[in-house]
Amino acid sequence: MSEKDDELLMLEINALADRAEQNRGRPTDVKAMAVTIWSNFDNLSIEDIEAKVKDVWRARNLDWVE
Repeated sequence: MSEKDDELLMLEINALADRAEQNRGRPTDVKAMAVTIWSNFDNLSIEDIEAKVKDVWRARNLDWVE
């Protein structure tokens, strides 16, 4: 994954986290989100994307389901 792709991926994940913060109390299905994001970043595995989503959700103290 290029540095540019990684930057774009993190921008997308953080934008989704921003929206999730507006809906606190409603857990996010991180697997479904990872699959959706994967459609734009198919050079990574769904599991790798899911791990990055969880890292951001954990850092922002957001709830998720698996």
